[in-house]
Amino acid sequence: MSSSARDRWQPSVEPLLDLVIAHNDDSMLREIADADYGMDSEAHYAAIQGLIKSRDFSARMKWEPSEVLELIRWSEPEDSTWKPGSTGTCGHWMRLFACVMLLRAGAEAENRDRLSGEDSTVIQLVASSMKLGVEATGAALGFLHWRLQQEQGGWLTPYIVLGLLLLAVSSADYDQALLSDLLPKLDSEFCSSEDLLRFCTKQDAWRSMLRFVILENPNMELNFVKERVAPILDVSDG
Repeated sequence: MSSSARDRWQPSVEPLLDLVIAHNDDSMLREIADADYGMDSEAHYAAIQGLIKSRDFSARMKWEPSEVLELIRWSEPEDSTWKPGSTGTCGHWMRLFACVMLLRAGAEAENRDRLSGEDSTVIQLVASSMKLGVEATGAALGFLHWRLQQEQGGWLTPYIVLGLLLLAVSSADYDQALLSDLLPKLDSEFCSSEDLLRFCTKQDAWRSMLRFVILENPNMELNFVKERVAPILDVSDG
């Protein structure tokens, strides 16, 4: 792994936060704020702008803007029929923005275990990052590595590890020692490997991406990762 790649693995919030703020213009932020059928859109918009300007996530995230951020988190930019949310590149930047804001807020004590569906938020963040290219993927690596440190073995830890594995393998931004260090963190006291995805709303997205990026990867050096990931996918029943 090169020194520049190693830098991308350093825990860091700001690069990804800077990136999503830079790529979401006012019309996109307005669309996010309108996501709840336009209800309380001005309050949602003001709250989003407040987070952007202050970058202060220490307070409990209120309904404005958590409701619209969570709705955009569920969006599917590759599906032209999905609402709310945009399609294509703009849709991915909007979804990535929502996921970053939610996962950043979720690291704070005031929001710990309060924001819903963070296991799904991780895969949505990973999927959009990979769609948006090398810069987004690299920034997402640092961001998830930072959130991993905040978790300290909490219930979200294995999902963050799976997200890091996907980002690293898809971009070939890793070495074997680094992946070996991550794998033990997939063990969770909260549920077994086989149950890890069973109750996740976005379990299909997790399964599809883990199969495509890791299990079907022809790189033989990744066999030790494949062996660890296979039970999580419950391949024998698939």
